[in-house]
Amino acid sequence: MAILGPDVLLEGEDHEGFALDDPDGAGARLVECRFGPGTITAGNLSASVWRGTRLAAVRLAGTGLVRSQWTDVELSGCALSGCDLSGARLRRVRFTDCVLDSVNLRAAVLREVVLADCRVRDLDLGSARLDDVRWPGSRVERLDLSFAQLSGVDLRGASVDLARGLDRLRGAIIDHGQLIDLAPALAAHLGLSVRARDEG
Repeated sequence: MAILGPDVLLEGEDHEGFALDDPDGAGARLVECRFGPGTITAGNLSASVWRGTRLAAVRLAGTGLVRSQWTDVELSGCALSGCDLSGARLRRVRFTDCVLDSVNLRAAVLREVVLADCRVRDLDLGSARLDDVRWPGSRVERLDLSFAQLSGVDLRGASVDLARGLDRLRGAIIDHGQLIDLAPALAAHLGLSVRARDEG
């Protein structure tokens, strides 16, 4: 991983025990690689391409991944904190037992993405497009769906706290318990007043 640089091609490589501080890997291509455990702090990995790659116990903090592309990637036990993936494209990506904290995915495109048993806080999906995204067993706090487009998004089995974008849930699948949890917010959004019969 020490050879990571602008537009570099890494193919079929294994890297573990690395600690990168402010790396410049803009436009890098990482194909069929394995990474982790390790850390990447800050740095510029914009427009990088990740294909068929596995990341295990990798921590990314404040890393710039704007317009990056992820295809057939698996992340397990990873932590992304303060990372910028705005405009990124994720297809057939699976997060398992990961932590996503203050991650920016504005205007990103997510297709066939799974977040299983993850802890998610302050996830910004504003203006993003989500197709066939599932969240089994995940706890999601302060999710922003402002102006997002959802199709076949399955929220069943997740605990979801929606901060913004309640009106963008069209196209999502929820279970009965989630519907009950969302009812007060839905009523407020629709301007409904819910009162007992003996109330004025």
